[in-house]
Amino acid sequence: MAMEAITQLNEMSEAPLEIDSYIFRDISIQQALVTPDDDDGIETLFNMRPSRLSTDEIMR
Repeated sequence: MAMEAITQLNEMSEAPLEIDSYIFRDISIQQALVTPDDDDGIETLFNMRPSRLSTDEIMR
């Protein structure tokens, strides 16, 4: 989800950049999200906060 979020933010910018890779810091994956094979789906909430790095360092 984090990769999708940053990809969408990049695509909405005035001058989208080509993303070569992603770097994640301070993450914790506590449990796999099992998705049921039905029409109900799953609702997820996802929070992101700005990095202390400049935009150029984040999206290079």
